[in-house]
Amino acid sequence: MTRPPPPERARYGDACSSCGQCCESSLCPLGRALFGRAAGPCPALGYDEAAKSFCGLIVNPASFAHINAALYGRDALSAGAVILCGAGMGCDAAKEGEFRPPHVQQAMLKKCDAIPRAQVARAMRVWRITR
Repeated sequence: MTRPPPPERARYGDACSSCGQCCESSLCPLGRALFGRAAGPCPALGYDEAAKSFCGLIVNPASFAHINAALYGRDALSAGAVILCGAGMGCDAAKEGEFRPPHVQQAMLKKCDAIPRAQVARAMRVWRITR
């Protein structure tokens, strides 16, 4: 059975289309901390039967941090991964040379800055990430 093509990449700053391009090219801050590298593809990147990408750190965090899952629970790890990987902030997979409108970048950064510091600290704690 042939896998369907992935969804078309969203425009920079738009809602995620689940194309996986961002995780194919580089790792998020959580992935960098866990896997020790910045270049993609991310070991936690997965695809479903419709060729939509998903983050294994969000969907199945125990596969990547079983001790943390036993200590803090799957839900806490998933919630922490959402914060630390920037899920829901908008597509940041701009193609090389693609214009990144400053107002779009600012809007994405504003979303990140709006996350309460206590939530970020908890996410880092459950994933055992230190600065």
